[in-house]
Amino acid sequence: MQLGLLPFPLEDLMFPGEQRDVFLFEDRFLECLERDRVVGGLLLGDSGEVSDIGILLQVDEIRTDSLSVWARLTCVGRCELSHVRRTESRYAIARATLYTDSDAETVEVAEEDLRRIHAITAAQRRELLELLSSGVEELDDVPVAAGLIHVGADKADAPFGAYVTELDEELAFEHEEDDDYEDDLLAAECIFVGHSWDRPQQFGTCFYHCRDHGELDDEESGLDLDELLATRKEALWRAVTMRDGQESRAPTASAAAAATAGAAGVTAGAAVAPSVLGQLWDEPDEGRAARTLLSFAAAATLGPLERLEALLMTDASSRLQFALEKLSEQQETLASMLVLVKKEAARSGRF
Repeated sequence: MQLGLLPFPLEDLMFPGEQRDVFLFEDRFLECLERDRVVGGLLLGDSGEVSDIGILLQVDEIRTDSLSVWARLTCVGRCELSHVRRTESRYAIARATLYTDSDAETVEVAEEDLRRIHAITAAQRRELLELLSSGVEELDDVPVAAGLIHVGADKADAPFGAYVTELDEELAFEHEEDDDYEDDLLAAECIFVGHSWDRPQQFGTCFYHCRDHGELDDEESGLDLDELLATRKEALWRAVTMRDGQESRAPTASAAAAATAGAAGVTAGAAVAPSVLGQLWDEPDEGRAARTLLSFAAAATLGPLERLEALLMTDASSRLQFALEKLSEQQETLASMLVLVKKEAARSGRF
């Protein structure tokens, strides 16, 4: 199957069941969205390198104005991309083949352990957000030095950035360019809550969750695993039960998945069958499909580079084990950060 492609930085990739609102400022991308209601996400590295694995995106809604195009996208799966080329309209297209988990279960993962660790880290994130935002009516009105602390743009593999202490705040936030600046920043205690902002030199966007660089106040940051699963199931169910008016304009996500997988028996008319995941991913084993979705939900709140690693994995058990290990690391990190924040709160009475 041929798909039009939208470019996505690697740190902005989406997992199945995740939704994203995007703004596009080029006419060629509007043409891409209007070509089909299923498009591909072409994942690009910092140096422009292209990943062979992309994401399948259903276009749920489009709005245009004089300046831009707004679209709501739902990720409905993964795909392997080949023969990428540009059309006369200057957007890229590629041949797409459904990319799914294998039958193999390479490791055994105790789901109860994963759920326990996930629940602990979610509670820690909620507590940290509450401590940092306590007494703050509008985060935009709070001076940076009051406790909203930056994270370096080079920390894409760390969900909370670097976190050591002893930073001169005036140097960090009001500096002029000098040779010693980077060394001083290595001593930063980096906890961030609120909105993103630009920083001189290499310091800019911080990372916690790829959809919202505002970090801890991301809407899914403190959700429990079952809540994350519920939002993804709902999004995927909507993706295969689009209204007739939308279905008549282009294939549904299930039709796209069937085409890419060569599953001729799965059509738009079958979109309301009970096994939604089976249709989307050409997976006859409903239990295995559900385990795949669980593994992506468990990895949702990892750092961007960890999310990329999870996306490329080819079996759910490896992804679940990976999520368990990384969430355990987060638990230790969050515990240390909470100690620091509580100590500062007790010292200054600021929060």
